[in-house]
Amino acid sequence: DKYINLSIGRYSVSNFSLLDGSPLSNLPEFNLEQSITIDPKTKNYTGQFIKCRYSHSKFLKKDEIYYVEKQSLEKGEYKFKIRGIKLKYKVYNFVEISIAEQRLIKLKNLKGETTKTGDQTRKFLLYTEKEKLSILFEVLSSVILDFSKIDNFENTNVNIFDIMIKKGVKYAIIKEDIEPFLKENINNLMKVFL
Repeated sequence: DKYINLSIGRYSVSNFSLLDGSPLSNLPEFNLEQSITIDPKTKNYTGQFIKCRYSHSKFLKKDEIYYVEKQSLEKGEYKFKIRGIKLKYKVYNFVEISIAEQRLIKLKNLKGETTKTGDQTRKFLLYTEKEKLSILFEVLSSVILDFSKIDNFENTNVNIFDIMIKKGVKYAIIKEDIEPFLKENINNLMKVFL
């Protein structure tokens, strides 16, 4: 007898059928949790969800799900443009998501819920602590330079957090990133670079 392995147990194929009502008994054994190798020659993944095979660069994280904005063939190599990320990545970085994950995504869509994907991770969180400090110093320097150009600065109602967030928009900085940085002793911050 053939079985289907689900996260909640192992069941005989006789308990299931395809959507058209035909039996599964003639199908080869398969595992709903198994991810499938990407094959861009036979399938276009534009508009599909895929899973990252391993962490790569500052943007891709292993086992995170990503949305393919566009599949392209460049110099004989297939690449994916991932939503929320400027770079394009070779297809070998990814696998198709499992049938079980596809089913969950479809159920979420039916309920009107959005699927959280890796490209929704704030860019700032993908950097190392040293890189984060460099970014915050860079943003603060830019803000200070702007402040130095303002006459009668004392009479200006300025919110440092709002200005730093605007200056650091490309890194998706938020107030919670800035607060501990501004409260920390400069000598302690500099030790990170030494």
